[in-house]
Amino acid sequence: MISVKTVLTWLPQLAVNAIPGALHQWQAARDLEESLETLPVFNPYRSPRYWLLRVFFFAAPTLLFWFVIPTVFQIESPSLSRDWQDPFLVGLAIAFGILYTFFLNAPLSLVSLGVLDSVRIDEFVINPVRQSILSSQRKPTNEFWADVGRNLRSVAIAAKRQNYQTGYLHLRDGWSRLFSQTSAEKQKTFTRKLKSIQPGPLRGDLDQKTLELLQELVRDRIISRTELPSILRAFGCEQSAQKYFPNAKR
Repeated sequence: MISVKTVLTWLPQLAVNAIPGALHQWQAARDLEESLETLPVFNPYRSPRYWLLRVFFFAAPTLLFWFVIPTVFQIESPSLSRDWQDPFLVGLAIAFGILYTFFLNAPLSLVSLGVLDSVRIDEFVINPVRQSILSSQRKPTNEFWADVGRNLRSVAIAAKRQNYQTGYLHLRDGWSRLFSQTSAEKQKTFTRKLKSIQPGPLRGDLDQKTLELLQELVRDRIISRTELPSILRAFGCEQSAQKYFPNAKR
């Protein structure tokens, strides 16, 4: 059994070797969450597959730096006698953590000098797990939008038109902020769609057009998962907001 004293003795060496994993895990996790942002009811922190990828993001560069990099760069392997404060060692750890994404996304033929086929390294681990997450969320996502559609139909009727008006104004007032990072052409297209859901007399298609607009805004990552609850509540869809986002701030 490894004693606490042994762990403390090795701690500086472990910390240096963890630098590449920490840097890569920070960037890769952000990219992963962004790629899953179109799943409105997905909770990454409750997904074993998500945490599997987070562990992989940290472990892969850390283990490579421990076992492979000393041989490649002809430096001393991890040991208690190695100077863990060596500027070259620390700089190499930082550089490897930053550049690891390049090697991960590079064609395997480039990294293997043409020995292996030209496929991306990340296709072996990351993409299959990501695709399994997307597949597992297909049914919950469809159920979510179906519930939102039913809620919108109930608030679009004349008796509750004021609720719908509030939702429309909520979107309109935050329009410039939502599109601050998008092209002018995309903003123009969505502005036309926003005008198509403006409440008015004899409008029987408000619920469907609003549902389609919200779906597109989420699919294009203009509305984030965390913004959905407040938008749904603004439209009077309290039932859907409470069902799928019970812990969201009001």
